[in-house]
Amino acid sequence: MTMIHHQLHSVQKFTRSCVECHRSSATYGMGSVNYRLARHFFYAITNRGLETVAVEKKELGKSVPVATLELEDVESFALTTDKVHGQSEYGFAAVGGEEIIVIDLKNPAFPTIANQIKLSDVQNLLVSGNTLVACCGKSGIALFDIKQPKRPKLMKTISTEDARSADLAWPYLYVADGPGGLKVLDISDLKTAQVIASLKLTFTPQQGSVVQNKNRDSATLVKTFFQYGRLNQTGTGRNFAFQLVLVADDSNIHMINATEPTKPFIFRQLLPPALFRGFDTYNIAGLDVGTHIDLGSDGGKIPTEENDYVYVGLNFNNNQMDRISMLIVKITDPVRPEVVGRIQAIQSRGLRDLKIAKIYNAPFLKTVAFLSYQDGITAIDVTKSTDTENLTTLFG
Repeated sequence: MTMIHHQLHSVQKFTRSCVECHRSSATYGMGSVNYRLARHFFYAITNRGLETVAVEKKELGKSVPVATLELEDVESFALTTDKVHGQSEYGFAAVGGEEIIVIDLKNPAFPTIANQIKLSDVQNLLVSGNTLVACCGKSGIALFDIKQPKRPKLMKTISTEDARSADLAWPYLYVADGPGGLKVLDISDLKTAQVIASLKLTFTPQQGSVVQNKNRDSATLVKTFFQYGRLNQTGTGRNFAFQLVLVADDSNIHMINATEPTKPFIFRQLLPPALFRGFDTYNIAGLDVGTHIDLGSDGGKIPTEENDYVYVGLNFNNNQMDRISMLIVKITDPVRPEVVGRIQAIQSRGLRDLKIAKIYNAPFLKTVAFLSYQDGITAIDVTKSTDTENLTTLFG
């Protein structure tokens, strides 16, 4: 609907910068986190194995499991979807730290095991296009070609210190490498993939940096996000575009500028240290990022804005009580991140993941955060970034 032939949206006063084509995988057709629409099912790891859950879009609390594939000790799950209609095709489950199980999901109500691949210490999986990335801790990274999903073909293994998780901004793979910090791999050709840069999470302030303190913690989670330039406040030009990489460690989330992937550098921490005062212990257990349209008021007194947000899931202990929380951090200006929203703390423990889903229930598009933890999956409406609403808790 934004491509109306008589009302072009391609003409602007100011040209885009070079990096907005040459560094953005979305620009040349490799997909974007901002255009993933939730459909009819989602998949959840439980003590029983892999659950297929039918989504009731109008009332999420009525979503129900419709199938269970019994698996033991599932550590991670990654999904392939049809490139046109977006429905699930195959899943890859890291099981017991010793194998990857390929699951046929073309009929979500009857998932079946299609193949089993032995792989030591596999902890975390990522699927993007025809590539499956397995993070195998101290055993490094394993890269598979999955053009034929039932028969993944191991193309290369790469040694790292302690690969925990990965994210792909094609052709660059960013790896949270435990005490090794951030690793950047060029995987444009899986057979010749190699590490092209490493970045320890030890701050060395560069010109223009706002970093003051130093930190030597262990990288656990990573998310990439290409931030296009926007018209500046004075209307005299465009802001710079960045390839952002967000890396969570034991204490904070580090915002890294990887616009030049061979020379990434940290330019600040995402969360203010004061945020953690009063916590006995805490850890960052979930991370997602994307662009969101914040709707204005009728009549335009409050304008509609396009903003970029990071969603952060936390486990913390306060006064010997375990709790879970989620923060919404506005990074439209990445140099000045701002915590604009948070959920009321959930009295539980063991937050394992956070996923953002965009669910279309005509005529509205709702943005929902799913928090998965020991007591179930809580769905939170984050359509209004500054005013979240707990919708329901599934399972139990």
